Amino acid sequence: MPRRRKILLALLIPTLLVTAWQWLAPKPPYENQPDPQAGAEIRYVRLTRDHSFHWMHIRMEVHGKTTSELLPHLALVTASGRRLTPAGLELEGHGKGQATAEGPHLDHLEGLTAQFWMGLEDFSGPLELQIGDGSLTVRTGSGSPEVPPNKEVIHHTCDW
Repeated sequence: MPRRRKILLALLIPTLLVTAWQWLAPKPPYENQPDPQAGAEIRYVRLTRDHSFHWMHIRMEVHGKTTSELLPHLALVTASGRRLTPAGLELEGHGKGQATAEGPHLDHLEGLTAQFWMGLEDFSGPLELQIGDGSLTVRTGSGSPEVPPNKEVIHHTCDW
């Protein structure tokens, strides 16, 4: 085998091993003990800055719940007790649902992204998402998040 081919093979094998490990390694949960009554688990939180405000997108995986079980109580609660309702929702799922005055209905909801418009004062302490009959920890830290202009920051744990 020519020398160049051996070098390429020696570089390719470790690269493939690292790539496979990144894809197949188990991912840590967003929070250690998610509330089973919530019927969902947070996968990640994405922040984008819009002048002095932030858009927060909370991506969740839903476990066998319908929209009518989860959405009526959906709110983000700040450290000061302020309840924020979603400015937008993206639903993933299927079923024979009928739209109601409260919004769309899906018999089997698989994924959900809730979008919240937040001011700097909303980041003064921990954030909790009330969903279904439970609640999920969105953030344990406090203070204004560092988000560069025209960029987004993605958090995979609640420790930010």
